[in-house]
Amino acid sequence: MLSELDGIKDIVVYKTQANFILIKLLKLNEDVIFKRMLQKGILIRKCSSFEGLDKSFIRIAIKDRKNNELFLKVFREALYD
Repeated sequence: MLSELDGIKDIVVYKTQANFILIKLLKLNEDVIFKRMLQKGILIRKCSSFEGLDKSFIRIAIKDRKNNELFLKVFREALYD
């Protein structure tokens, strides 16, 4: 999952040891991507309420292979819609 996300331009992916991945959006904000993902049935976590983070950060959960592949497909579409 991390290597696939690393290949997407316009984001920064932070390495993790947990089942969550922190992503910095370089061109969109959390509200735009949240809305686009929700329209496709995928819920992400906005991170602007976390101390030290702003509206350019989101958090996603690592799931099973099928759901991860679906997330990646929808996320790419949402970034460049």
